[in-house]
Amino acid sequence: MSSVRRWLAGLAVVGALVAVPSAQAAPDVRPAAAPAASATALAIIGTINLPGAGTGWADRPYVSADDTLYVPTQFANYVAIMNPGRTSGVMDDSLAVATAWDVVLGHDDTVFVASKYGQQVVAFAPGARTPAYTISGFAQFPDCLGINSDDTLVVSEAYGASPGGTLSFVSRNSQAVDDSLVGLFGGSWSPTDIAVDASGGFYIGSNATQAKYVPRAAVTPSRTITGLNSPTRISLTADDTLLTISSDHFVAVVPPGAASPSATINVAAGFFVTDILTTPAGLAYASTVNAGSISRIDLATGTATVVLSVATPRGLALTSTGLLYITTGGDMTVLTAAEVGASLPVTSGSAGSTVTVNVTGLPAGAQMDDSTVTSVWWGDDTLPFTRSGNAVSVIAPAGSGSVPVVLSLNGGNAVSAGSFSYPAPPAPEPPGAPSAVAATAGDASASVSWSAPTSSGSFAISTYQVESVPSGGSCLTSGLACDVAGLRNGTSYAFRARALTGAGWGPWSALSSPVTPSAAVETSIHITGSRGVVRGKPGIVVTGTTMGLGKGALVTPWFARAGGRVEEGTPTLTSTDGTFTWSRRASAKATWVVYVTVDAVRSNTVTIRPKTE
Repeated sequence: MSSVRRWLAGLAVVGALVAVPSAQAAPDVRPAAAPAASATALAIIGTINLPGAGTGWADRPYVSADDTLYVPTQFANYVAIMNPGRTSGVMDDSLAVATAWDVVLGHDDTVFVASKYGQQVVAFAPGARTPAYTISGFAQFPDCLGINSDDTLVVSEAYGASPGGTLSFVSRNSQAVDDSLVGLFGGSWSPTDIAVDASGGFYIGSNATQAKYVPRAAVTPSRTITGLNSPTRISLTADDTLLTISSDHFVAVVPPGAASPSATINVAAGFFVTDILTTPAGLAYASTVNAGSISRIDLATGTATVVLSVATPRGLALTSTGLLYITTGGDMTVLTAAEVGASLPVTSGSAGSTVTVNVTGLPAGAQMDDSTVTSVWWGDDTLPFTRSGNAVSVIAPAGSGSVPVVLSLNGGNAVSAGSFSYPAPPAPEPPGAPSAVAATAGDASASVSWSAPTSSGSFAISTYQVESVPSGGSCLTSGLACDVAGLRNGTSYAFRARALTGAGWGPWSALSSPVTPSAAVETSIHITGSRGVVRGKPGIVVTGTTMGLGKGALVTPWFARAGGRVEEGTPTLTSTDGTFTWSRRASAKATWVVYVTVDAVRSNTVTIRPKTE
C-alpha cells in the first residue's frame, strides 16, 4: 500500500478528513465582473455515485482498452463497473470482491482484482460476474497489480512480516504465485505502484526514496532509480519516460534507461501529489490532495498548470475519448471531467428572446449534468438558466450593442461562448414638411406664415426655419409665423419652411407664391379753400394735392358752418397727378370749415371766411 493510500486509509478509519482550502465552502459573494474565460477548459461534467457510502471509498480507477471504467472500493467490497462513455448516475454493474484494492485487465480481458486483506487476487472471465478462479500464495497483502503483453501478472505486497515488502509474479492462467522477490526495498519500505514499459518490463514504485526496474521474463531488478521522494505512484509516457509523484508538490522525470531523474516539476502549492497519469499527447495529469487541484503537465516545457479545482483528489484515469475520471478522498464518488468549449448557435436577437449556449467538445455520446455550468454571464451580470442536454438557455435581457457571453464551469474554470448582438435601433423619423406657406411683402421684408406638418416623426417639433428663394433672408421660430428681414426691395421672393426635432431637420415645404418687397410711401393730403361762384351762385372751392395715395383715390370732403354740424360732401376722385377740386354752393355771409379724408388719411383743415366788399 502506498504512503498516500495508507494516509487516506488512516483518515477513513478514524472518520476524519484533512481540511483543505478548496474543500471549504466559498463565501456567497458574486464577483463584480465576469471571470476570465478561455476558448476551452476542463470542467466536471458529471458525478457517479457508488453504493456503500460510509463503508469505504473509491480507489484508483482503471480504464480498459474499450473505455470501460473499473473502480475498486476499499472496504465496500466490490469493483464498480461503468460502461464506456458514462459520466454520471450510478454504476452499471459490479464484481463482488472483499477489500478490493486494485484492478487490471489481461489482454484476453480477464479482470484481475487484488483482494488485499483476503490475501488473494480474484480473476473474472470477460463478462462474468462470478470468479473464474483465485490466485493465492501471497505472503503479505496484495496491493497493486501490473500485467504485460505476456499476461505475466506482477503483484506488489505490503504490510507483512517480511521487511522491505514483496513482489510476486504470476504466469498466465496460473492460480498460485510462481515466484516472489522478498525485501525489494529493504527496511520497512514497501513496493507500491507498477507500470509496464513497451518491452514488457516492470517499473516498481515505493514509499522509499527509490524505484526499481524488473525486465521482462526476469524476477529480479536490473536497475535501481534513486534520487526520488516516495514515488508511490508512477506512470510511463509513450517513449517510456518515467514520471513519479512525490509526497510534496513535485513530479520527478526519469528518462528511459536512466538511474535518476533529469528534472523535477513543481505541480501545485500544497503537498501530497496523490496520482500521476500520462497521456498519448505528451502531457500528464497530477492530482494534489491538499491543494485541491488537478494540474496538467507539459512535458515538452517541463511546466505544470492547475486546470481543475477538486476537493481532495485521489486517483486518475483517462479514456481514449478524453474523459478524465477522478476519485476523491474518503468517499464513494467518481467525478467525470472533460475539456469543453462553448458556442452560440444564434449570435443576435432582441431582448426577451431565448438564447441557447451549447457546451461543445464533449466526447461522442457524453452527457453533462446540471452541475456542469455554474453561471451564465451576460456581460458582467449573471442570468438564470435552464439545461437541456449539453446546452443551457437564458432569456436575453434588455440591452444594446454586442455583449460577451461566458460560462462558469464546475471545477473553477470559465469558457467564452462568443458575443450576442442586439439589432441596431431604428433610425429616428424626422418631421414632415410644413404646408400652406404664405407671404406678405413689406419694406425690405416679408411676413411668412405656414401650417404645421401632418406628422412630427419620432419627436416633438422644437423649431421652424424659413428662408427666401432667392436667398437673402431667413428666420427661426418656435411658432407658425415669422418676419423675414434683409430682403431687397423690388426683388420677387418666394418662401419655404422646414421643421426641426430630435431626429434632425425635416424636408423643405413647397414654395409660397412670390411677393415683392417695396419701400414704404408716406401718404398725405393738403388742401386750400377760397370763395367762388358755383353754378352761378356764391360758393366755396377746395383744391388739394395728395401724396402716396395713387391715382384715382376717392376723396371725401367734410364741411360745416363755423360752430355747426359737420356734414359729408360729395366724394370726388383724384386726378392722375393726385390733385383734386371740390366745390359747392355756400352762403357768402357764413364762415365755412372744410377738411377731406381718404380712408384713414385726413387733410389739414381750412377756414373759408365771408368775402369782404
